[in-house]
Amino acid sequence: MPEKIEQLLKKIHILFAKSDRYMNSEDEIIVSKKEMFQILEELNYAIYEMMDQYEMTQVSKEKAKAQMEKETENIVANANKSAEDIYAASIMYSDNMLSEVKKVVQGQINRIHEEYHLMEHFLDSKVSAIMRNRDELHEQLQDMADDKLYLNIIEEQRKRDEIKRKAVNLERGRANNTVNTADSNRKLEADAYEIPDMDGQLGMSYKDSGATLPEIKVDIEHVAKVRQAALEESSNKKMEIVPPAKGQAYSTDDFDLDAEYYNWKQEQEPESDAQESVQENNETLKQLIHTIFGKTK
Repeated sequence: MPEKIEQLLKKIHILFAKSDRYMNSEDEIIVSKKEMFQILEELNYAIYEMMDQYEMTQVSKEKAKAQMEKETENIVANANKSAEDIYAASIMYSDNMLSEVKKVVQGQINRIHEEYHLMEHFLDSKVSAIMRNRDELHEQLQDMADDKLYLNIIEEQRKRDEIKRKAVNLERGRANNTVNTADSNRKLEADAYEIPDMDGQLGMSYKDSGATLPEIKVDIEHVAKVRQAALEESSNKKMEIVPPAKGQAYSTDDFDLDAEYYNWKQEQEPESDAQESVQENNETLKQLIHTIFGKTK
């Protein structure tokens, strides 16, 4: 289009150059009106076409610009959307990963707590078992000490009853053996009446070659008091020999020998039961010590 306008302008220039002067004037010429209007009309059309083309170009540019802006906005919107999607996805992924990490850590914490409680329960049970075993051991040791004291008391009482039994047998022998002479009777009675050793402390026998054996006199009240005191004393207390009181004489008819023998038999049975109890306590103590210390090796 600009080339056409340029050609029309050249035509106008040629037309002015070929025209004749008006009355030999330098500034005025004679131009054909018809030809001039034709050129101007063509120039008018060319300008309109150029303007239309320009407008079309502008519209196209604006349209292209608008389209480009729209596309740019779409691209930006898509980019923003993609960025938001990526950001949201990253947040979701991070949240999921942190949740998984939290679950793993919480699981480990719960497992540690469970193991701690199990270990605490195990140690508490062991401590309780040790305390029970210690209490049982103390009870067994106390029972052993009590049984030992009881056996010592029974042993002292048995020795006392043995002395009394020999004294009664001596009286019976003197009453029945009236045929023997005084010397032989004194010798037999002296040999028969021997006091037992009793832990190595006593070892006496009534042997007198000069005088006759005196008649045995027993103070019942005094003997009862001494027996009661002996039962209350400690097992380490040594037994004393109480001499018979003077002024009272008894014969074999004053004693119930069957009752004495029955009582002595009854006292021997607790002694054997106590010994069996001590043996059982010893076995129980050995098993308890083996249970406490044997399993820890």
